[in-house]
Order: sequence, then C-alpha cells, then structure tokens
Amino acid sequence: MKLWIIRHAKSSWDQPGLSDFDRPLNKRGRRDGPVMQAWLKRQDCLPQWIISSDSNRTRETSEYVQAALNSSVPVIFSHQLYLPSLYNILDAIAETPSEITSLAVISHNPASTQIINWLAGKTVIDNLPTLGIARFNIDVTWNVISESCGRLDFISTPKLLSD
Repeated sequence: MKLWIIRHAKSSWDQPGLSDFDRPLNKRGRRDGPVMQAWLKRQDCLPQWIISSDSNRTRETSEYVQAALNSSVPVIFSHQLYLPSLYNILDAIAETPSEITSLAVISHNPASTQIINWLAGKTVIDNLPTLGIARFNIDVTWNVISESCGRLDFISTPKLLSD
C-alpha cells in the first residue's frame, strides 16, 4: 500500500484579524499548487482516497491534489487533522477502508514531519516544507501501522522541482 503525506501549501498572514484556521493560501502557495499538481499527475500508485484537515489552507491544497488525480477521488475533511499530533494522524489513517490501497493525508507541521520520521524509523527530514510530499510503501493494513513500518519512496517539494 502507498501512503502519501502532504503538508499544505504556503498560507497567508496578510489579514491579522483572520483566525489561523481561516487563513488562505498566499501567492507562493497558489504558484506552487499547479507545479506540484503537474508533478503529481506523473507519479504512479496515485491516491484513491484523500483525508485532509478542514482548515481553509488545507482545503485549498486538497483542490490541487484532487485535480492531479481524478475529480472522483473522495476528499474527507477532518477537524482531527487540524494542527494534529502524530497520533491524530494515525487515528485518521486507521479509519481508512481496507480496500483503499493508496491514501493521501493533507495536514500541518510539525505532525507531517513527525509521521514521516516515525514511519521511516529514523530522522529523514528535519522539516517538511509547505506543499512537500512524501510517499511511503506500507506492508501492513491501515489500522495496524506502526513505527518503522514504512519504506520511504521519495520526498518532493516545490523547491526541488524548481532547482
């Protein structure tokens, strides 16, 4: 099975009175979205199911991800993934139907970075940048994922694609 860990695109701080939850993507986030969308379209084992934080910036990010896949790929929005702990993400993954063999999780840091390192069983990245995407090969079912059970296929970021 494939597990895609995606951090939301860069968000805006231009509206000081706006709550963190409601912050939209900024200019860079809207620029990086199509770049990562085009890259994602070229990958194999694409997600069949997306679970995402319900914040505004992750909703906007999920639109780029969903457009890269197929508009029929469901996106499940969960408040449990808004500024989550590692264990909130694991709980959300555990609820994935067993027939899904490729899953994307769109969330926030630091938990996105933490789950990457936890699945790998070692520190493979200090900080997953905005709209960074990691993909793991997982040999167990979603409800029994454990530390070190993943084999990292790759990590891609907008910066890596523009270099």
